[in-house]
Amino acid sequence: MRFVYLKKGVGKTISLADGEAHHLKVMRLKSEISLPGICDQELYTVRIAPDSLDGARLLSAEFVREIKSPVAPIFLVPLIEEDRLRFCVEKLCELGAAKIQFYISDHTTFNKVQVSKFTDRMLKWENLVRSSCQQCGNHNLPQVFPPVRLSEWVGAAVLAKTPEMQTENWLIAGVHGEAVSQVPVNYQVCLIGPEGDFSESEYFLFQKLGLRCLRFEHLNILRTETAIISLAALKAFARV
Repeated sequence: MRFVYLKKGVGKTISLADGEAHHLKVMRLKSEISLPGICDQELYTVRIAPDSLDGARLLSAEFVREIKSPVAPIFLVPLIEEDRLRFCVEKLCELGAAKIQFYISDHTTFNKVQVSKFTDRMLKWENLVRSSCQQCGNHNLPQVFPPVRLSEWVGAAVLAKTPEMQTENWLIAGVHGEAVSQVPVNYQVCLIGPEGDFSESEYFLFQKLGLRCLRFEHLNILRTETAIISLAALKAFARV
């Protein structure tokens, strides 16, 4: 645990968020500790002591600064098998993703019922983001969004014309993309093809919107989550 989550009560009083005291009890907190705390995009320095009844109690919380969440990088992640998807989301949290957008492509194997169930369980993925960021110490929790159809999201994003959505800021990789020898790391939006690659109509859409789709020479064909995590790691180390 690199930090704790806090909550505001009546009169903006600060306390440990639900479940945090129990978490500290499970970790067998034995003495007073000082560590960061996060509450409503605000960073605090908190002092916590063990408590025989509740497991832990908050002694003090000193405001440090506001947390300004970045708008990028944005990672578009296709729906794949749950364990692999969970691993992918955990690593994106560690590597500094700003937003995670799940998507459905023409080749997605999820049917409408499965997509509906996935959407109904978005709280589960939000909680995964919270726990993953807490474990790695990432104060900028990425936003995670329910699955949308890829063609609709891409079209709307390009038309939005926000700085991060400019066509030169996209990195799209697919099996039938343009062969390149170097992997760009200055992207703001990262879109990796789903299992089975993009469809012909999706490739046509990219071309129509002026989006360049790449294929990396001298690389084996990677599984979706391997490609996403690899590109996120390159982006993260380029910022160091």
